[in-house]
Amino acid sequence: MKFTIVTVCYNSGNTLDRTIQSVLRQSYTDFEYIIIDGNSTDNTTEIVGKYVDHNAIKFISEKDNGPYDAMNKGITVSTGDVISFLNSDDYYLHEKVLEMVYHKIKAVPDGDFFYGDLLVVDNNAPAPYIKRHASIDRHYMCTNALAHPSMFHKKDCFAKNGFFNLEYSIVADYEWTLKAMYKSGLKGVYFDVVTTVFSAGGLSTNDVYHTKHLTEREKVIEEFFSKEEIQYFRSFFMKKKVQVKKGMQLINCLIKRFFNI
Repeated sequence: MKFTIVTVCYNSGNTLDRTIQSVLRQSYTDFEYIIIDGNSTDNTTEIVGKYVDHNAIKFISEKDNGPYDAMNKGITVSTGDVISFLNSDDYYLHEKVLEMVYHKIKAVPDGDFFYGDLLVVDNNAPAPYIKRHASIDRHYMCTNALAHPSMFHKKDCFAKNGFFNLEYSIVADYEWTLKAMYKSGLKGVYFDVVTTVFSAGGLSTNDVYHTKHLTEREKVIEEFFSKEEIQYFRSFFMKKKVQVKKGMQLINCLIKRFFNI
């Protein structure tokens, strides 16, 4: 089984070296690493140049129409059996990730795409935390999403489900996953493994793009879920949010009472 790892980037000189090293140090070596650059103006090209002699690396640098256009290019030139997308500011947790994923995929031969968990590093959070995806249903997919950097797709998924829809500049991976699950009938398989360290603050988590993100996501949700589902799921979500808030208020009150803080 050959993996294709695709990293798309633009002016990613501050983080790309770490991403590349996390791929090249993998113990499972049957992979190609495709880096698609949007014609960067920083030192991105120089960083990739340090590794250009590595026979696994393919480097393309040219103007594109955004990250999903670049990801589609990666799919087109890929030769692997399984394709994964690793953001230029993310990295694999350790050197055994591809080896572990290989065994997980071999264990479920009828699976189409596979997804694990993420270790999220967020400057606005008190500490890194794990985002898990063990329980996936329509409720979860309407109010949340699978973390794309933790996903591994058999290449024929893109023949069956199409490439990323360039109508969406921020949530095309979310739209692709919903289409795969609810229209194309592809089988998603969860494995209880943390694969990737995810750096919060990309397009989908950046405040600058928050309004556009919400607008795109709303359009996708309306395509795949009924009005009744959306209303029910959001009502349930808000109730849970209120319960969590009240629980935190109670905890803070008890801490102040017993510890005189």
